[in-house]
Amino acid sequence: MVAHFDISDVINGFSGRMLFAINTGTFAITNHARAVGVSVLIALSITDVFGSGVVNLPTKN
Repeated sequence: MVAHFDISDVINGFSGRMLFAINTGTFAITNHARAVGVSVLIALSITDVFGSGVVNLPTKN
């Protein structure tokens, strides 16, 4: 039950961050701060990829 809850939480968190990244990036571009928006998108993307790898390794074991 604990493992299943953690996996669901990770999936929900991933979806939430993707939407947040898109909204944040769009908002930044609208305000002529494209560099900030791109930096946020890249940072969140790296965090999501790294987090997914760390979470999936123990799951496969």
